[in-house]
Amino acid sequence: MPGYVRSRRVTVAVLLLVVACCCCHMQPVACRSALYNTNATRKEGMLNVHIISHTHNDPGWLSSFTQYHRTVTLDSHTIGGVEAILDSVVLQLLDNPDRTFVYADLAFFVKWWQELHEDTKAAVRHLVQQGRFEFTGGGIVQHDEATSHYSGMIDQMSLGMRFLQEEFGHSPKIAWQLDGFGHSNTEPLLKSMGGFEAVFFGRSDHADMAQRKQNRSLELIWRGSEAYGSETDMFASQYPTGNYGPPSMQWFFERRDDYGKYLADSVQDDPETGTYNVQGLIDEFVQRAEEWQQAVLGDDVYFFMGGDFTHSDARMWFNNVDKMIHYVNKDGRVNAFYSTPSRYLAAKRATPGLQLPLKSDDFFPYSSSEEGTDYWTGYFTSRPTLKAQIRRGWSLLRATHQLEVLAQLQPGSRQLATTRGRRYVDAVEASEPLRLAHTLAPHHDPAVLEFALATSLHHDAITGTQKLAVTCDYEHWIHTGITKAAPKLLQGLQHLLYPNAGVSAMALHPPSSSSSSSSASYADAAVVPAA
Repeated sequence: MPGYVRSRRVTVAVLLLVVACCCCHMQPVACRSALYNTNATRKEGMLNVHIISHTHNDPGWLSSFTQYHRTVTLDSHTIGGVEAILDSVVLQLLDNPDRTFVYADLAFFVKWWQELHEDTKAAVRHLVQQGRFEFTGGGIVQHDEATSHYSGMIDQMSLGMRFLQEEFGHSPKIAWQLDGFGHSNTEPLLKSMGGFEAVFFGRSDHADMAQRKQNRSLELIWRGSEAYGSETDMFASQYPTGNYGPPSMQWFFERRDDYGKYLADSVQDDPETGTYNVQGLIDEFVQRAEEWQQAVLGDDVYFFMGGDFTHSDARMWFNNVDKMIHYVNKDGRVNAFYSTPSRYLAAKRATPGLQLPLKSDDFFPYSSSEEGTDYWTGYFTSRPTLKAQIRRGWSLLRATHQLEVLAQLQPGSRQLATTRGRRYVDAVEASEPLRLAHTLAPHHDPAVLEFALATSLHHDAITGTQKLAVTCDYEHWIHTGITKAAPKLLQGLQHLLYPNAGVSAMALHPPSSSSSSSSASYADAAVVPAA
């Protein structure tokens, strides 16, 4: 474990330099350009464009959670996974104190954090304290709002919020449901009770969105319950594209063949390249900002910069956005600057006389076509085996926690088991991630089941919209969690039913792989065979 954690020292030298410079009130020296001014802030009396940089990381969709964390295969070429995204983003934030970034997918962040050196953690905490690395959502995943049970939503949110409180002393106030296939008013009901103040989402029914653009109601007050009234009101913002990427694909600073982008675009401001494009970019930027202002109330709009698994090379994104901000502000028609959802919400609240429309029902069903023919409703029932396994898993987990209390058992580890904790036979040959996994996911403990179930509520998991291999991976993960949690459940039952009989070997020690085939599932899910 120590060796693996220290393997992430590749960035520590730079981070220590930056932290030392900050402590000495010096400007850190890295690769920051002296050409571009990015320290703009909101200006009264102008159309203000908040640039919100982010990445959307699905913990299991076309690839599994672990595969996405290590590497991402897109368009037949491999790029760095989420660990590379977070590494790259942190370095770029430290390179320029004006830059900001938003992150919501805690399943990945927790796994990255568990492998991070303490020096790097200190630098990240400093960015969070500055409000430049902002957590949104607060849960382990951006859960599906149609097929998830509300108790599961609460539990997975609680896991994430507990982690943020313990590590950062921080509780997000912004809910973040960018990619959900429709939205339930259960969301503002639960989130408002949890102290959230706003929700941002990308996908929305195209016909509904078109009408809202016409009457400038893409932003509204969403009431979670008529019974509780204004106590459950939240500011809700729908992104005008119906997705969560840049307003123009010409500002997607990354190669993506599936988007028809065989080369990454960039802001070309050197005429000697022969591809100078600054004036056209400025004109389109201003045009989009003015169009979007007509869909909302007030003098503030926001542009997302990012998308699915973007920013593995965050330098490309931030360097180009730096140029955009500089040249747009030099033009002077609108005011652009780095921002976050919290800063955007504060700007909206500061708008004099702002009266937003009220909505109290769902955003269901979701149609992704302007004709209203492509309704996303099949996922309500698709992959029923996985849906049933998730529901049974939550029931077993809840019963296990209740028995811990009723039988006065030693509480579980309460660790966030981002791994299955598979046993290894030969300690010499075991990889460092496997060693770390074994400490994070102890046996006879519900930690693995808890994290697996939280992740399974993701909008590409319980919905069934992922590939079959990823479905199988979720099922195996939950099964492994059940086999690890079951002995704890049995131990609690025995304490209640036979308080004077002691604890049986069966309750504490699952059978080995040499036992009968009918009872081998405990070990089969946890043992890595010898090479």
